[in-house]
Amino acid sequence: MGSPLSFMVRPRGTLAGWGTQKQECEMRPQMRLVGAVALVFGIASSVKSEIVFHNIPTPPLSEPGGIVVDEGYHAGGVVQLAGVSRYASRIDVLLYEFGNGIPGDLSFRVNLWESPGLADMPGALLWTSAVQHASFPNRTPTLYSIDVPKVRVPDELAWTVEGLANPYFAGVAFSQPTTIGTSLGALIYNTQQWDISIRMPYPGGSGFRLIAVPEPTTIVLICLGAVAMLPIFLRRRDL
Repeated sequence: MGSPLSFMVRPRGTLAGWGTQKQECEMRPQMRLVGAVALVFGIASSVKSEIVFHNIPTPPLSEPGGIVVDEGYHAGGVVQLAGVSRYASRIDVLLYEFGNGIPGDLSFRVNLWESPGLADMPGALLWTSAVQHASFPNRTPTLYSIDVPKVRVPDELAWTVEGLANPYFAGVAFSQPTTIGTSLGALIYNTQQWDISIRMPYPGGSGFRLIAVPEPTTIVLICLGAVAMLPIFLRRRDL
């Protein structure tokens, strides 16, 4: 005779199976909570920075004019910003070595000012960078970036590159056209007096780009709106 047939039948409605279904039901609210929180952070992170002034083409002009910034000199411009973001987060300036056969070697600061008033000089100083040092190829427009710690800027402002040490002939390069915002004029200081040419928009100016982010209150309102949507995603659906 053959060996008895052996087999196993799983009882209907075992505790093991019930436990698995119960665990899945208990996990669903947690998974919805995780998804909702991820949604809030996703919406908050989607608040991107925007370029509010830009006049630097890609690639930059190959042989631009410009202004040498010797020690104590300032060179920059007066600009009208576009967009709505007004907390500056990054500045790009276009540097250039005007000498022949020598690399650029420039120590400098970048300053942001309130728009010039009637006294033919810039308004109050809004922000000044730490001392920067840039080395760059001869006669090659070079973009130099500086992070800004979320400084509130007005719709119209002035900016300058302030020379601290310049053994050769480095400075800021002219650039055009202005594609975001409006160039209102030039701003120069020659250790004795300011020279400002403003109120007559022109296509270029010295190479400058300003990137800003929305005001913190705007970001908070967006996050609050996302939080208000949490109950929709946490509501338990009928199975």
